[in-house]
Amino acid sequence: MNFSVGHLVCTVCGEPSMVTSFENALSFARCDEQTSDIVFEFAGRLPCWVGREFVSIDNFDIASDRIRVADRVFVYEAAPMEKPFHIMVTPAREGTFHRMYNTIRRTWRYFHVHGRTPAIYYVRRFVYYVYMPMMQLALLRRGATLAHCSAIEKNGRAILFPAWGGVGKTSIMSRYMDEGWRFISDDSCIIRDDGTAFMHPLPMHIYKYHEKQGGQLVARMLENGRLTDRILWRGLSLLKKPDALVRWVGPDKVFGRDLLCESGAIGKVIHLHRVKGLANFRVETIKPVDLAKVMASTIMDEINGLADIAIAANSACAPASSIIPDISQVYGEIADIYSKAFSSASCYMVSLPPSSNADDLYTFLAEKKLV
Repeated sequence: MNFSVGHLVCTVCGEPSMVTSFENALSFARCDEQTSDIVFEFAGRLPCWVGREFVSIDNFDIASDRIRVADRVFVYEAAPMEKPFHIMVTPAREGTFHRMYNTIRRTWRYFHVHGRTPAIYYVRRFVYYVYMPMMQLALLRRGATLAHCSAIEKNGRAILFPAWGGVGKTSIMSRYMDEGWRFISDDSCIIRDDGTAFMHPLPMHIYKYHEKQGGQLVARMLENGRLTDRILWRGLSLLKKPDALVRWVGPDKVFGRDLLCESGAIGKVIHLHRVKGLANFRVETIKPVDLAKVMASTIMDEINGLADIAIAANSACAPASSIIPDISQVYGEIADIYSKAFSSASCYMVSLPPSSNADDLYTFLAEKKLV
């Protein structure tokens, strides 16, 4: 299957069961383009490296023209010099006992936390530990980067709400969706250096605590879901803590396809962070270059393994720099893209009191005429 990731085309092919699971999660983003920028190929095993010189550092093998990464669940090999950017992926080998044990453990966990079978575990693990770091490297080649933020659009103009995890970017996005805005992102979107924000076609994480954050996010999800999903959610809500009940669901299943927006010109960026001991909301303007540094640090932390890959590849001496940019270059390129993208936007830093919710923030932003 091919699907669009901002202005890139990504292909997922190979082993049928994994491709099907991935396709089900990203069906709303499918496209008919035939030329790919990045290819993830699922295979039964990776090519043998007999006769090839390489350096092993922890769970990385680095050769002159490729790097192999051993994740807990997948092993993947990337050949960044190829066009398109090609990544081969195979399941990590498990003994019979460990496979049975992990199947039982994941079945139970994913039923009472996610309301789903373990199949979603492998899709999510692939997305966050293989796809995300490799997609980030592919985007940097095209003058773009991932950004940890929610985003909304109206009349072609986009507003971004970057924040650390759990601050409230999804809740405030949902609150504005109730007011007629369109969805670009709830957690990560794609920023191009010309000032365009693109939808990143990944499912949303909707938690129990979103019911109290304001807006109709959970109500929308349940309304558009199956009866069994509603019954299971309500039943488990009586037993689970607010951050221990979550659904991974496509935004089209929550808001409908008509309210999804592929892209928008960035008009405002409102960074959110909570401050302990703060009694009232506070807003300050911030220069694009300073905001870029904050957001670059956040996304480097958010993308699992990105920093580790850059460090390992460039610790192997010889040809490593031709495979993966070093960590300072990755950080610098990301910050530079943000800085260019926000050069014509209004940028703000909003401090939130610890107990505030999305309705409180919505009221504050309206009073200050920031949105």
